[in-house]
Amino acid sequence: MKTIVKLTLALIIVFVSSCTNNEMTDNLNVDVKKYDNLLATDYANASKYVSPARFQNTIGENYKTSSTGVLENDKMFHHHDSLFSQHFYEFAIDMMKNKGFINGMSGMMNYNGGMMNGYTMGSNEDMNHMIEYMESTHADIKTHQHPNYSNHDSLMYVQMRNRHMMSYHTLGIENTYNKMQQLRKDHQNKH
Repeated sequence: MKTIVKLTLALIIVFVSSCTNNEMTDNLNVDVKKYDNLLATDYANASKYVSPARFQNTIGENYKTSSTGVLENDKMFHHHDSLFSQHFYEFAIDMMKNKGFINGMSGMMNYNGGMMNGYTMGSNEDMNHMIEYMESTHADIKTHQHPNYSNHDSLMYVQMRNRHMMSYHTLGIENTYNKMQQLRKDHQNKH
């Protein structure tokens, strides 16, 4: 009898959990698929300009070592790197503005910890401070001659992770983000 009660209780928990997961999907007002596709495309395009095989197979060994080829390659990588950062920024702002974060009001996890610019995140006012912060860092990076998109995107990513904005919905985006960060390190090591 105890086994039947435990099994019934376990089934109820699984059912309630699946309902909560569906609620999370329904409550997410962000087109995650669109951003996943944009970021994956930006990553794929940027990776073409880091891979040494690209030069050996399609252009030839002489181009790889010529100053014109290196500069053009670097320019194209940075172009796609900046597009990735722009799309990642748009994704982060969209998540914040459209409540793509986990909150207690919709039956999801509530997050009460963490500080940003002296504010505990949780209310709409606090979210507005976070959006202002991200918008100002994004505007600032555009003024740099050699912007560090890795650090810029990392700031946004950490804020979203700390606020539980990244979930199973965004696993593709997280994977692409991690691959792009590694690609940026690989590109930097070539200099």
